[in-house]
Amino acid sequence: MFGEYLISNNLITREQLDESLGVQELSRQKIGRVLVTLGHLTQTQLNEFLAKFLKISCEDSILKHLEKPDQKVQVIEFDKNVFGYLCSGSFLFLKEFKDEYIAKIEANNRFIGIRLISEDQERVLKSVSRSDKEQIVVPVNREKAGFSDGIGPFDKFFISMLEKARNHNASDIHFDVEERGLIVRMRINGDLEEVSCVDKAHIQPVMTKVRSEVGLPLSVVGRPCSGSKYFEKFKIKVRSEYAPETLGETIVCRIIDSSKIKNANIENLGADRVFTEPLLRSMNKKNGLILLCGQTGSGKSLTLFSVLMSMDRTRKKIISIEDPVEYEGEGISQIDVNKHSITFGEALRSSLRLDPDIIMVGEIRDEETAHLAMRAASTGHLVFSTLHTNSALGAITRLTGMGIAHDVLAENLEVVSALTLRKKLCPFCKQPVAELNDPEVREEFSGLVHLGVELFEQNSQGCENPDCFKGVIGRQIITETINGEIIKSKIMGRITPGYRSLKDCVKEYACAGVISPYDVVGV
Repeated sequence: MFGEYLISNNLITREQLDESLGVQELSRQKIGRVLVTLGHLTQTQLNEFLAKFLKISCEDSILKHLEKPDQKVQVIEFDKNVFGYLCSGSFLFLKEFKDEYIAKIEANNRFIGIRLISEDQERVLKSVSRSDKEQIVVPVNREKAGFSDGIGPFDKFFISMLEKARNHNASDIHFDVEERGLIVRMRINGDLEEVSCVDKAHIQPVMTKVRSEVGLPLSVVGRPCSGSKYFEKFKIKVRSEYAPETLGETIVCRIIDSSKIKNANIENLGADRVFTEPLLRSMNKKNGLILLCGQTGSGKSLTLFSVLMSMDRTRKKIISIEDPVEYEGEGISQIDVNKHSITFGEALRSSLRLDPDIIMVGEIRDEETAHLAMRAASTGHLVFSTLHTNSALGAITRLTGMGIAHDVLAENLEVVSALTLRKKLCPFCKQPVAELNDPEVREEFSGLVHLGVELFEQNSQGCENPDCFKGVIGRQIITETINGEIIKSKIMGRITPGYRSLKDCVKEYACAGVISPYDVVGV
């Protein structure tokens, strides 16, 4: 056994071998490659000792392998000027043995052994090789790309998925095992788009490659886990989640673009003055609670981060409490509650002793966090947080249900904004709406159409605009904001004064030709 051979040569320990054998059951890769992936063995060590273990010898006579009249030699290009030669049903001939070369071809080619050849023997093989040679090329300079040292057959596939996600500004990549194979989907402008289907035979190697590259621990099998990794080549951070499922496993990779972090501020959110002006005024206050509401994926985290990055981070102590830390900003003390195995309540209680001016709580999830956040807001701290509600007014009802007294809410709640995102139409290829087919849309816009308002919808074919994807160029932030008298009226149960709701905001942007009127459905 190769693992025992490595132990006998003092290259690995028994514990490292046992760990690798556990991972091998999941990945179905050879033990040497698993050891390299886990960092217990270098690729150079694997090449050297695997050749010794297999007792790979030099070929004494190449001609005896070419005596059959129908014999063909397949030339395989591993890298620039690096070739292998495969005689059908015979040996694979190499000038230099490297396990990564073998990994490139063993899935689709059979051979009875490996032999090393000289330059003269290589010239003979080249002279009799067929012209329609198969080429398998190592895809990238891995050191510059920021990947691990082990080169396997599925690197190029994984890299192409990252490139596609970066080019299409995808927010997530989903790897899901289904009956027909491994389905890869990307969430682009809020919708999942299928981009690839991997054959069943390659599911485990691909999933193992994905797990190793995005920072998911290979030693964790059969239970959920998390990971993250930064890819310098693409300037993106990948935050990954893994979970077992009925047919195998699922991995979701959240793509965090570094350019969003670099340019994060309120002005770059793309929101209008109805949202930004109350928020900017509240940012200048010494204390109070500012809430952002919305469903998962509505832009709350990026908006909160943009708010913090717009503040004076040199003269004010800013602490953020998150699960997990999604965006990393200079001048902000960020606490990852998951990494340190603490709750939001524990982290918030501790942060109050760190003399902060501003506290950002990633989410108010329970009564303890709600009461602590409100106490911090009433004792000289400006507190930002989020709630999972569908409207701004719903946040007040939720906090009341968590036991926050009406007078405490009225005194400390400064601004509540609900957010959602809608597809932004490409200005170069958007199409006029000929007829409003949906009854709800017709009811909302028929009067405006009669007044002469022109509505537009997306061109699913897209255009030559490099930012256009099926007629969409990103997403528009839609907002509903309440403050001041509106908040107090809602808390005290009085008639709430007029304000712009999410549906009103959608209609405004639709009438301006920014989004489709069909995006009013479901708001």
